[in-house]
Amino acid sequence: MNEYEYAGFWVRTGAAIIDTILILIIIVPILTAIYGTDYWINQSIVKGFWDVLFNYILP
Repeated sequence: MNEYEYAGFWVRTGAAIIDTILILIIIVPILTAIYGTDYWINQSIVKGFWDVLFNYILP
């Protein structure tokens, strides 16, 4: 009845890496445009509303 073959560990790991890269391609330019390049140097955990939205809520 079930005709699906489940993906193995490495296929799922590869998919997770691809998903992470795609999210980074979207989020990095947006956060750099909003906060500037100092965003990547600053050591604080939360830097503002848009940081929380794009890094915690969106993904």
